[in-house]
This record gives sequence, structure tokens and C-alpha cells, in this order.
Amino acid sequence: MAIPLNSLSPAEIEFMAEDEIVTIVPNFQMEHLHFISVRGGSAACAASGRPAADGAPAGLPCAHVRPQGSYGPFRPQRPATVPLWLAVTLKKRAKCKIQPPDFLRTGWWAPLAPRRERGGSA
Repeated sequence: MAIPLNSLSPAEIEFMAEDEIVTIVPNFQMEHLHFISVRGGSAACAASGRPAADGAPAGLPCAHVRPQGSYGPFRPQRPATVPLWLAVTLKKRAKCKIQPPDFLRTGWWAPLAPRRERGGSA
């Protein structure tokens, strides 16, 4: 089910965008990173018979965790895909460079420019 973006606050949109997958070029070597994450919602908890988090309002994740993802291996100068939040964390520690997504490269937009100049929508 799609969530209408006009019903979300900027902070909620930013939170959802942090899970977007991006490409990094690490400058370190490491095997896989395994993460766990709280997923689901109160409805999912009720359906599974698991309790919601203590004092959590409706719509927040329940108290159970499940494996969420593995990323890596990381090798110097070999691109790897990770969520945006991990890429930002590694960049702050000078452990990688984040490659810009295709739509931020000028070559990606070039075929759309003539349509835009004619007054058509992109």
C-alpha cells in the first residue's frame, strides 16, 4: 500500500529515505556486516500475537526483531551497495566515497532536455 507523501512530515520522509540503497567505494577491507532491525507495526504485532513496544502509540513497530540485512564484503576501491544511512555513517568516518545516483549525472538528463525545451513535461 502506497503512503501519500502529502500526509507525511519532512522528518518522516527523511526517515524513509534513509533506507534507499546507494553505491559506495570503500577504502577499507571488511567482511559482511549483519544488521537486525525492528520491523512491522502494531497491526502486524496484533496479527502475530506479539506485544507492541511498551507505551508505544498505534502505528509504531512492535517489540520483536528479525534479521534485516547483510552488506558487504567491503574491499578497497570496489563498489558496494548499502543503505543511505550506512553510507553517510561511513563517509563521516572517512571510510568511503558515496557515488552519486544516475539521475544526478548530466548524461542521464540529456535525453529529457529537448522535450523540456519544447514545453513538454519531463
